[in-house]
Amino acid sequence: MKTYVNFWLLCFMLLFLRTVETHAQRFYFKELFKNCEYKYGKKQTQTTFEPTDKRYNHQWKLTVDGKLVNKKNEVDCLHVGTGNDASQLIRLETTTPFKDVDLVRVSTNIADKRGVYTVSMTLNSDKGNFINTCNITKEGDNRKRDLSNFYITESKINSGTLKVEMKAKKYEEGALYLYFIEVASVLSDQQKLQTQHIKSGKTYSYQVQRTFASDHWNTICLPFDVSKEALTEAMGKNWALREFDKKVENVLKFKDADAIEAGVPYLIKPADKVENPIFSNVVYQDVKPQTVQDETGQYAFVGTFDPVNLKVDGSDMFLLANGNLAKPKSEEVSQMYGMRAYFKINEQSSSSAKQITYAIDCGSETVNGIQSLHSHPSTRNQPIYNLQGVEVGTDILHLPAGVYVMGGKKIIKR
Repeated sequence: MKTYVNFWLLCFMLLFLRTVETHAQRFYFKELFKNCEYKYGKKQTQTTFEPTDKRYNHQWKLTVDGKLVNKKNEVDCLHVGTGNDASQLIRLETTTPFKDVDLVRVSTNIADKRGVYTVSMTLNSDKGNFINTCNITKEGDNRKRDLSNFYITESKINSGTLKVEMKAKKYEEGALYLYFIEVASVLSDQQKLQTQHIKSGKTYSYQVQRTFASDHWNTICLPFDVSKEALTEAMGKNWALREFDKKVENVLKFKDADAIEAGVPYLIKPADKVENPIFSNVVYQDVKPQTVQDETGQYAFVGTFDPVNLKVDGSDMFLLANGNLAKPKSEEVSQMYGMRAYFKINEQSSSSAKQITYAIDCGSETVNGIQSLHSHPSTRNQPIYNLQGVEVGTDILHLPAGVYVMGGKKIIKR
């Protein structure tokens, strides 16, 4: 009997270990290379370390040309070079491939306040290589981390082994710091989520492509939980989050919330405008967006992951800049983008929606409103051409400065 129990206990433990196995896509390396020692030689002698263990199911190897520094109270980072032992290079690469990569983000720093360095990213595959480089000039506080975003969405190569290199312009410029490498998927609010690069059930990082205004409320509904700490990292400090209280007292009442639950619709307002936030190491869940009904059953706050066309009869409503609810003017401008929420008025009262003014109350917060609905079609999915007539992408934000043609009109990006 004892052997029988132990056998099932062992099976349970193996199942548990398999269940909690992490696939996190923000990589930290201090722990992985903490016991590695640089082999001294002439200046710029490179030493490569290849630990036998994997970090989040990927095998990483490190190449440096200076001493690895492990300070007890230092944040989790690769710190290479100190004092007279200067450094010029940190290179990290995998021998195991990534799949469906949209974005690589690298957080770095250099000790010299006036130092100059480059961060480059290479994705190697059988189809070829995708290479991108970012040049950084340090000015001012050397403690501020630099974030380099490498978008791969316009490339035909989005899978393969990854190589990230940080290289100072001069060998004498001292210590280099690499805080993390993050591999993420980009989630567009204009497409169905199931058609994009999602990793159901796995810990991953996602960039939500939309802007969150700071001068009015924004609706939000996400397919993953976001903790209070993760919200602060993505949205900055002093954000405000509200959820429907299921009460209507002349206005629809909302109450404080401190974290996002997958599928639940919320109102959110950051202290400063946030563009395309990245939610790091979250788990995409196979849940449906929720409809939060009030106590009477007449009113609801409805979340949506995908773009949706709102009804124009007054039963589907969005929030205006003054805190009032409004219906779409026509079917031509009735589409609301995804990962948002709208308000549903029961059919019994929708017939009188023209005569009734609906509004929200967020407690102590002054309601300046939410523009959840785009009244005019977005241009982000329209093809963009250079002056030679060659298509160069669909998002002006990711293109260098220059003159382009979009929708038959010339656009100058400075």
